[in-house]
Amino acid sequence: MKRTGLALVLLALLFAAAAGLGETRYVDNRDRDKATPQRLNLRTQPNATSEPIGSYYSGTEVTLADEEIIEGYVKVEVGGKTGYMSEEFLITADDAASRYGDVSAFAKGRAAEVDLTGMWITTEPLQAAPSPGAQKISDLQSGESVQVFGFVGNWLYVAVETPEGRLFGYVRLSVLTEGGEAKAAIAMGSDDVGSVSLRSQPQAKAEEVLKVRNGAVCLVLFGRSGNEWYRVRVGGVTGWIRNEPSEDLVFLKGAPRSSVPYYPPLMQVAKDSLLCRDAGSTAGPYMTLGEGMKVEVLGTAGEYAYVRTLEGGVGAYESGDFGYILAADLGPTDAAGSVGVAQADDGDLPVLLYNTPGSDGRVIGALEAGAQVRILNYTQTEYVQLSLGGMTAYAKKRGIRLMTDAGDSPSDRIPQRAVVREEAALCREPANDAEETGTAEAGSRVYMLAKVGEWAFVNVAAKPDLTIGGDRSDKTGFVRLDRLNAPAGTTHLTAAVRTDKVNIRQSADRNSPIIGKARLGELLRVADYGSNWTCVVKEDGTRGYIMTEYLTFD
Repeated sequence: MKRTGLALVLLALLFAAAAGLGETRYVDNRDRDKATPQRLNLRTQPNATSEPIGSYYSGTEVTLADEEIIEGYVKVEVGGKTGYMSEEFLITADDAASRYGDVSAFAKGRAAEVDLTGMWITTEPLQAAPSPGAQKISDLQSGESVQVFGFVGNWLYVAVETPEGRLFGYVRLSVLTEGGEAKAAIAMGSDDVGSVSLRSQPQAKAEEVLKVRNGAVCLVLFGRSGNEWYRVRVGGVTGWIRNEPSEDLVFLKGAPRSSVPYYPPLMQVAKDSLLCRDAGSTAGPYMTLGEGMKVEVLGTAGEYAYVRTLEGGVGAYESGDFGYILAADLGPTDAAGSVGVAQADDGDLPVLLYNTPGSDGRVIGALEAGAQVRILNYTQTEYVQLSLGGMTAYAKKRGIRLMTDAGDSPSDRIPQRAVVREEAALCREPANDAEETGTAEAGSRVYMLAKVGEWAFVNVAAKPDLTIGGDRSDKTGFVRLDRLNAPAGTTHLTAAVRTDKVNIRQSADRNSPIIGKARLGELLRVADYGSNWTCVVKEDGTRGYIMTEYLTFD
């Protein structure tokens, strides 16, 4: 009897091997658009109308569980799940090698990154099954790279490379972001609304989870619905943002954070308040924020604001604490302290400074090309609030580089140098009776950062760069222009037209083609000063030459 049973088992194994049972196949969705790859469904029954168990990207390895093909479907096992897949989209290793040349490259999955920002956890388990409390295979660290092969509900089927080889398992969808340049996008709703709706489902009528403020960083998760809806995470809050036709997301694609002009508004904690992972609940993690602490408001949900504390620099998404706080416990920030550095970055042109952020603002001076000054507030407008010593001014974001993290790099341009004629006091503001903060010695060289009336805002340090992380021991201040020997182009950062309809010529020559006109009183930026001709730039970007005698220099 025992021998007969063993013979039957051997016979069954031989039959299975002959029929291809246990044979490896690879999912091949024949993707045409690499930006939006297709997924093949694993179904409960061998037909297209049965319930999906999971869905899988090209390159996923599956195992045949039955030799029979039923209406184009074959039974397979993948990641501990058994069901039916369309046989048309399963290929052998030989087919994969023939089509793609390298099976290992074809079967590498989609690049992803573990990101636990705002999740109130330090590690994420890689599990044997897609369910809470399943057996843990390993712990994943924030920043660790994985390869995504498929979805099972709100879980991702992934592989992790280890010294011992690949580990396959499941992680929660909410902790994995797209890899590389596709990881981050910036919320950019219309100016009149100032926010974008984060919804519970990819439907316009779905519940609004959060009103995401313009400028908030959205981490792009897996499972977007075509090109219209994107699944994203803001801090630790997951949902969907519709990106067509409104284009409420701007993808950085490797560009610096400062390439997008909006940042979330800054506010200050008015009294000691609770910051909770879940709105209004202390059942989960929570902490206390002290009075006066500054936060970045990423969104609102009813009476609560979803915020990020300002550890690590405004606009960064890899540091700080995230959570809900009562909106009533927040107030406007004071003008003390810096939240970053702004560098004049408009080619060789000065950047105009205004007394208020808006079209009715009055020009009060200009930043020298390459100059770095402190940022006080980003504002939800096209202007950023700057600190020049004790003076506050506003500049248009389009003309400056915003740097908020130690990893942000300035441009190569540095401001003009000047020599101090005689010992001069450094003043907090451009006024004779202003507080003195230091001294510029006679004969010393300084960096010309800005010009405000008859005063220059200078940096007397050995380097023109400011530390971004918040060190306020800057050697800066205002000095009267008559105390400095400076290049004419530096001391004349702006000029007003003295006569109506003055010709702007292509080059410094009376016979040069006329490329524009300047009106009486029009304010122009000075790119290069000369005793006969001055190179100027109009607000619309027109660059040309005007005879110096027709200009009054501010």
